[in-house]
Amino acid sequence: MGKLSCMVILFFFISCVGGGGSGDSGNSKDSLVGSWYADCESFGGGYSGLTGISFSNDGKMEFIGKNYHSTNCDESTIQNIQIVEHTYEKNSSSFSATVKHHFATPKHADQVSDWNTNSLCGFNNWTLDITKDVVDVNCNDDLDEGDQTSNYQFDCAFTIVNGVLDVCDVGGYQYRKQ
Repeated sequence: MGKLSCMVILFFFISCVGGGGSGDSGNSKDSLVGSWYADCESFGGGYSGLTGISFSNDGKMEFIGKNYHSTNCDESTIQNIQIVEHTYEKNSSSFSATVKHHFATPKHADQVSDWNTNSLCGFNNWTLDITKDVVDVNCNDDLDEGDQTSNYQFDCAFTIVNGVLDVCDVGGYQYRKQ
């Protein structure tokens, strides 16, 4: 399977530099804690993707990308999962984050074969359901979430209005708490 056009989390990193946002009284650290997901996005060609953001009380944040070989994000058709892990510190209407890990996990035999054939991120030993940390590895932007550099820091404004999280002023994705 070729590179899908799933939300490119690297775009978040580049776009996230910014000041405070406006929002309702839900902009507290406690209101961020939990898992937030956008609606399933169909890419055509029989593929789809699901993106999410997870915040924990202990300062851990994850950008999550899941790719499927279906048009409706059917879990039985999952191809791969990518998680970019960060530490974060919440301010009034923004947070500062630092990249710590970029995990990639092939979830289907076809994905394993494709990644090994193409030596994704320089590896030709990908194994089904085995996660590799590819932070600081040159993947030639072949992963949907782009190449990640450890300790990269960024600031990101957010708002929570009517239960919808808008993060980093990136339009088009409305994250709802799960």
